[in-house]
Amino acid sequence: MKKGEVTAFLSIIFVLLMSFITTVLNSAILQTSKSIRRQEVDRAMFSIFGEFDPQLFEAYDIFAMDSGGKENTKNTYIEDRLHYYGSCDIEHDISGIQYLTDRAGISFREQAIKYMTYIYGISSITDLIGMTKDWEKMEIAGEDIKDKNETITKDISEITGRENGKENLEPILELQKIPLLSAALPKEFKCSSKILQREDLLMMRKLNTGKGKFYIPANLSNTENELLFREYLLKKFSNALTSAENKENKELSYEIEYMIGGKKSDKDNLEVVLRKIVLLRTGANYTYLLKDAQKKAEAEAMATILSALLLCPEGIEALCQILLVAWAFSESIIDLKQLMSGNKVPLIKSADQWNISLDSVVHK
Repeated sequence: MKKGEVTAFLSIIFVLLMSFITTVLNSAILQTSKSIRRQEVDRAMFSIFGEFDPQLFEAYDIFAMDSGGKENTKNTYIEDRLHYYGSCDIEHDISGIQYLTDRAGISFREQAIKYMTYIYGISSITDLIGMTKDWEKMEIAGEDIKDKNETITKDISEITGRENGKENLEPILELQKIPLLSAALPKEFKCSSKILQREDLLMMRKLNTGKGKFYIPANLSNTENELLFREYLLKKFSNALTSAENKENKELSYEIEYMIGGKKSDKDNLEVVLRKIVLLRTGANYTYLLKDAQKKAEAEAMATILSALLLCPEGIEALCQILLVAWAFSESIIDLKQLMSGNKVPLIKSADQWNISLDSVVHK
C-alpha cells in the first residue's frame, strides 16, 4: 500500500474544475433543449401553415388557413394545432394574426395582385393601361348620353303635346321602355333564377378581426394594380357567359354582375349590367353617328319630315337629336345581343360595321 496526499490547493483546483465542467455540461443541455424546442415550434408552425385550404387555393389561388370557425374568437384552434404538432410543453402567445376580411380584404387583394403579376407579367399591364383611354372615352360618352336624355325628354314632352305628335313618335318613345332581358338576350340564353341569402353575406355578420402589424404595400390602388385586380376578378369569378359547369355550385351564377349590381338575384344583377353596357354602347354609337355625315344627313331629313307632320318647323334640330339617340340605342341593343351570344363588337364602329337603318327604327 502506498500513501497518497492531496494538498488543500489541489483540492480547490479540483473542485473548481469539476464546477466548470458541470456548468459547461448544464449549459450545453440547456441550449440543446432550447434548440429542440425552437425546432418543435418551427416544425409545428410550418405544419400549421401547410394546412392551407386546398379548395380556396384551387378555386382562387389564395393561400389561407382555417382559423377554427366563427365561434373561435381567441385563436385557440391555432394553439391546439401547435400542441398537436409537438409543442405541447410550450405556452404560446400569438402576437399577430391577419384575416382575409381585415381592412376591407386588403390581404386578399394583395395576394390576387401578386398572382396576376406572376401569371401575366409586366407587358400585359402595359397593354391594359393602353386600353384605359378608350374605355374612359366610352364612359364619358355614356355620361353625355344621360345628360342628352334629360334634354330630349323635355323636347319630347313639348312635341308630343301637339296634335298627332305622340302617334308619329310612338315607336321612338317606346324604345327606352324595352325590357333588356327579353330584347337583348339571345333566344337560347337561359337566365339564372338564383337568389342570394343575404344573411350569409360578410356584411351581415360580425367578423373576427386580426391583431398585430403587417406590411401592406402602399401602391395597391394605383392604376396598374387596379387593372390587375379587375382582371383577376374576371378570371376567377363567374359571369353570365361562363359555362354552366363552372357556376353550378355557386350561390349566384353571375358573380361579376353581382359585384357591379349588388342585387340579391342573378336576374336583377344581369339587368343592371345590361343597362350599363347599353348606355356605354349608346354613347359610343351616338358619337359615331355625329361623325358620319351620311347618317347624320339621313337623321336631319327624317327630322324635317316629322317636323312637317307635327306642324313644328322649329323642332327640326330637337327631332334630329332624338332620332340620333334612338338610332344609337337601337344599334346598341343589337350590339348587346351579339355580346350575350359570345361574339365580339368593335369598340368604335365604322360604316360597314353598322347594322340597323334609321327607317327601321322609326317604323319599328
